Amino acid sequence: MVKKQAASSDEILSQILYYCGYQERCEKEVRSKLKGLGAGEEDTEAMTSYLVSHNYVNERRFAKNFAGGKFRMKKWGKLRIATELRQRNIPDTLINDALGEITHEDYLLTLRKVASKKLTSLSGG
Repeated sequence: MVKKQAASSDEILSQILYYCGYQERCEKEVRSKLKGLGAGEEDTEAMTSYLVSHNYVNERRFAKNFAGGKFRMKKWGKLRIATELRQRNIPDTLINDALGEITHEDYLLTLRKVASKKLTSLSGG
């Protein structure tokens, strides 16, 4: 049986840079991915610090993109978005900023569309 060799720090850094470049990530996701790639605690701290300081990971940007995307694409409400962001350890100040990007008018319009669609499905027509 061939034993898999542990990835080097350079290989892990290369993989995590690709991971962060593919889509917005928060620190919690990055730390979890690094652990999955076999990074030790010291490497995880150093790489996470590097990613934050070089703006590969930006929790304010992540929160705004996450909130806007889930609202527009999945029609999630503000409570669900806030809950999901809290589970990713995003600070409340950043959550509030992100939710503030969703205008009251857009929120009401989306609510009306979702309610109308639901009503149509319930009435069978």
